Amino acid sequence: MNALRSRHWPGSLFLLLIPLLFILTSCDGLFGNTAWQKGVLQDQHLQVLTADPHNLRHIYAGDARDGVFASPDTGISWKKSNQGLTLPLAVNALSFDTPGKKLFAATSAGLFTSSNSAQSWQAVPQLPRDTYTALAFGANSPQVVYVASAHSGAFVSKNDGGSWTSISHDLPAGALTSILYDPTLKQLWVASASALYRSDDQGESWHSMSNGLPANVGIDVLALGSVNGGSLIFAGTNHGFYRSTDAGQHWVQSQMALSGLHIQDILPDATQSNVVYISTNIGVLTSADNGQNWNQVASGLSSAQSMAGLAQGGDNYSQLFVAARGVYLYPGTQSAFDPSRIFPIILILLFFITLYYFLIVRRRRRSIWRLTEHPRDASEEENPPSQDG
Repeated sequence: MNALRSRHWPGSLFLLLIPLLFILTSCDGLFGNTAWQKGVLQDQHLQVLTADPHNLRHIYAGDARDGVFASPDTGISWKKSNQGLTLPLAVNALSFDTPGKKLFAATSAGLFTSSNSAQSWQAVPQLPRDTYTALAFGANSPQVVYVASAHSGAFVSKNDGGSWTSISHDLPAGALTSILYDPTLKQLWVASASALYRSDDQGESWHSMSNGLPANVGIDVLALGSVNGGSLIFAGTNHGFYRSTDAGQHWVQSQMALSGLHIQDILPDATQSNVVYISTNIGVLTSADNGQNWNQVASGLSSAQSMAGLAQGGDNYSQLFVAARGVYLYPGTQSAFDPSRIFPIILILLFFITLYYFLIVRRRRRSIWRLTEHPRDASEEENPPSQDG
């Protein structure tokens, strides 16, 4: 009977190993690429990201001290791209113009442009010396550029940055945190830390549009939502995510309240309508219903870091990037046979081999020893005397 049980042990272990390996190969971070991957650019203070619309493999990152970094291969490798910039320098906004030919950088030392994929930078003239905080572009007019600043208000250029005009009439003094142009309704928006303003005449006049927003809410970012035949504006704040479906007349929180979160960036998906991403102090969340309900994008982000800028790139916008102390990408590009993924499986296999050794091999050795040292006892155990008569 003992020998029979011994012969069944290997099969039992094998049956236990099969479902365990199936679970492991299905989970994030082993054979799957469904977790955030830590990029090679780390130990920075990254704030913003953007992708080249004409080459989505080219990703650019702006740092709070070290200027601009460029990647030609969707974040696999990075290099500093600061020729023409004087460091230390904080990059607060980084974006291509509407034609996608010129890269603008709004920084703590002024506004800069690059026409050669960030290989070199030129300071933009005719703007006051200031910290520039946000950028927007006129989708209806490719040469129109808007920029917001910390002390000088907002400006517009109608010739792709060649000359600039102040559009700060009626705007209160103070730092502007975001600027947005709605090409459907032809409305221009700016945000300060505590209020929102809308212009219906390209910045000639402004109207406060903060109804429904708490006082001192801390508005960090504005973005356009996707809706048919109407207006949908998003506002990311220090106290959650807000939506307006009536061109800013009223603001309400999403159905899933995020009032405890600090929203750093908002990114509507480039290929899926109604899908939007937000970076927060707890990671990156996604919504499939224009910001009403939210779920975590994936595991793998450090809980000790607050997430910052977002971007989409890669072939057909297939990858999502987020900036923090480094760049993280989702889904990752690591091989299924990357050592960090295989190591846990090797440990599990070693565990089963060890278990097999102690339960099977040592048991057989004891049986052989008993046969050789005490053949009579072993024979009696295997052939017990009949109880008949």
